[in-house]
Amino acid sequence: MPPESQPSNFIGSMVSIDCGQLGIYQGHVKKIDPVMNTLTITHAFHNGLRCDQSEVNLSSTTIHDIKIIHASNEAKEIITRKATPSKMTKEIDEVTKPVCSSPIKIIEATSKARNGNGFYNSGSNGHNSQSCRRKLSPPDSPSKLTDPTDGLLGPRPRMSKSREPPIQEALEHAHDDHASNGGSGSFKNWSNHQSSADHNRKSRSSRKGESNRRGANAKNSECFSAPTESYLQEEFDFELNLAMFNKKKVFQEIENGFPELSLEEEPVEQKYKHDENVLKSGVSDTTALKQIRVPEVKSQMYFTDNGIAVPSISLELRDKLCEAASLFGLSQARQLEAFGRAASEMVIHLIGGSHRIHPKNNHQMPSVVVLCGPHHHGALGVCCARILSSHGVQVTLFMPHVTMLPPSVADELELYRLSGSAITHNVQGLPDTIDLIVTAMDTPYDLTITKQPWYVSITKWFTSGDIRAQVLALDPPADGVGIPAKWSLCKVLPLTKVAATCGSLYLCDLSIPASIFKKSGITYVSPFGSKFIIPLHAKQ
Repeated sequence: MPPESQPSNFIGSMVSIDCGQLGIYQGHVKKIDPVMNTLTITHAFHNGLRCDQSEVNLSSTTIHDIKIIHASNEAKEIITRKATPSKMTKEIDEVTKPVCSSPIKIIEATSKARNGNGFYNSGSNGHNSQSCRRKLSPPDSPSKLTDPTDGLLGPRPRMSKSREPPIQEALEHAHDDHASNGGSGSFKNWSNHQSSADHNRKSRSSRKGESNRRGANAKNSECFSAPTESYLQEEFDFELNLAMFNKKKVFQEIENGFPELSLEEEPVEQKYKHDENVLKSGVSDTTALKQIRVPEVKSQMYFTDNGIAVPSISLELRDKLCEAASLFGLSQARQLEAFGRAASEMVIHLIGGSHRIHPKNNHQMPSVVVLCGPHHHGALGVCCARILSSHGVQVTLFMPHVTMLPPSVADELELYRLSGSAITHNVQGLPDTIDLIVTAMDTPYDLTITKQPWYVSITKWFTSGDIRAQVLALDPPADGVGIPAKWSLCKVLPLTKVAATCGSLYLCDLSIPASIFKKSGITYVSPFGSKFIIPLHAKQ
């Protein structure tokens, strides 16, 4: 490769790049990447128009031809020269605009006369011929010729083999006049011819402009010259005109003519709150997917959001199933931890999720009160409180002061104390600002617990005080809870005949294998899908 064709010689130059169908690019070469085979230009123009990008990268596969317009030293002077905001620099104008201000320009004539082969030979008269130098714009951008005499843009005259260019015709006329007149007056006749052509072009332009002005004035007169009195003679009666339209009759005719286009009103869809989960319309026993079957006859049916039927079971059958799972390795401690994990996840969702719990919100962390009883169900609440505390929630645990606690409750309390969160044995230690109340005070195995002094004090505190927080009940008994709950979270399968004070039912997954369900006489296919907590809806 010769030195002048080395790629590095293009850097700093102002070039014109032919990219075929992509058009013509002009600009200042900034760099050439031999690895990626790309060429980067700045101050780029595409088809005569300035590019919006500060840099344009062109692949070598798209480049057909490259021409250097200005060398690197000239290009540097052009780029650094301060340009006015109203127009481009003179050097770039020479690339993108014609040099001549009119299609034909008289310059110093050469001493050549035209011979029979189409070339001009030297003459003895010494007069000059006429020519015009033009730099053409890229092929993809149509070239325009500007006539300063009339301010109109006209298309560039096309060349053809059968017709010579206008400049060559003018030179022929000038040469013939010179020969016939003995070498005098040829350029004078040519100048007169040119002046006549300019005069005709001006006349046509003025007549065209006058015609356009007349047409615009006629349209304006037709639009805005109407008499205003004709529209103000009588007021339009909208009510009378509307009464003439019998909508019912028209719709009746449409329905009779096109029975398939029924205009009967569809039942209005019931609107629900943003935190309510409801079944889609039409879910019933016949359409629901029944993949869980229980041996009990008096089973109440619930449905998931996906239309899966979930039957209820008795407390005895659920205890039997949990004991069977404990024998196979899923101990009560593991079941307790799984339930506490699901309950804490539901609590975090109810108090705002990531909008309330994040490292930059230490001064506005939500406050949760967990009410627990001195029994196994109370251990569910303590486990939930410990997990919430590990997530940074401000937890206050209520546990009545008793001498003997079940082992599961004692172990959970020991772990909770290690978290450093608050614990109280009376209602005076409960906070004033509460976002959510979690209750695990009730148990189906001790019906006399509602008469305990600590239980009475809690119910009195809730009913008499200005408590606006909602209540979540953890595995409540079917008979209901002392503090009415808005939500209740149950495990394994819902219990039969759940009281209305339990609120909306939710079911959590303890991941008990299907074989253990089968040993208890239950055909079980998990209804949870991708979730660990699902809402349950009673049959409508």
